[in-house]
Amino acid sequence: MVKGWIRNYKHWIFLIGSWLCLFFFLFTFMNGLWHDIDVLIYAYCLSIRQPLLTFFMKIMTLLGSAFFIIILCFIAIVTNKSSGLRLSLHMVVLALINFVIKNIVTRSRPTYFPVIQEHGYSFPSFHAMMSMSLYGFIGYKIWKSHHFLAIVILTIPIIVGITRIYLGVHYASDIVAGWLISLCYLSTLYFIHKKSSVS
Repeated sequence: MVKGWIRNYKHWIFLIGSWLCLFFFLFTFMNGLWHDIDVLIYAYCLSIRQPLLTFFMKIMTLLGSAFFIIILCFIAIVTNKSSGLRLSLHMVVLALINFVIKNIVTRSRPTYFPVIQEHGYSFPSFHAMMSMSLYGFIGYKIWKSHHFLAIVILTIPIIVGITRIYLGVHYASDIVAGWLISLCYLSTLYFIHKKSSVS
């Protein structure tokens, strides 16, 4: 069993690396080191707004919306009941985690010229968090058989995160927090799955 764990060192790297990144981010965030970064990135997004790009961002941001995620989970259940139900369960768990953290941190959303209106707290971004988990899960599932498609799918959370800043409803740190929390969740699931396989 020990030899199997050593052979699968990549699982350890993914697990420990993702959690270390999250802890480092939280340390910098709580010490106010993200304030200037948030302001600069938000200001830059304001400066590059133009109608065609805004239209594109409004479309792409839907890929991380609760409505779209529910549709994809439903399709997954119809396609493969077992995997679809597992995916749906993870999405529910992550949505609850997001809700709890938002109500602990209680960070207000940006108020400078938002393109769309959103309600609730800002940190961490629901769209960034859910899209990273959803598309990360899908990308992992199809990686062995469809490398290129998996890579395309794995870029979606990045795009969704960018749209949230561009549209003026999140700061960059909200997005990074959402991505990292989801990566920690995924890496933990991945590690548990591989550990049970080795055992």
